[in-house]
Amino acid sequence: MSTEELMIATLQSRVQYLEAHLHLALQVLGQIEKDSQEYIQKLEFQSKNQVIDIVPSDKVELPNFLNSRTWKYNLEMLDMSDSRDLLFAKAS
Repeated sequence: MSTEELMIATLQSRVQYLEAHLHLALQVLGQIEKDSQEYIQKLEFQSKNQVIDIVPSDKVELPNFLNSRTWKYNLEMLDMSDSRDLLFAKAS
């Protein structure tokens, strides 16, 4: 065998080695993609099954502290044009 033939044979074996590893890498990436798609579908299925039922009640009662009779209204504060000045004056 000449040097050129030996070089060609070496390069051909190197190409075959690289093709084999490339094929293996593509198989691994394909499996990873398949697994990730299955995982995403599983998560979507789980999220669709998680439902909160909202059942309205017939009667709504406010707690006692929210009863309008317990609020104290300051009639001076109803004029909003000078409400900031009034608050500042009362604070000082």
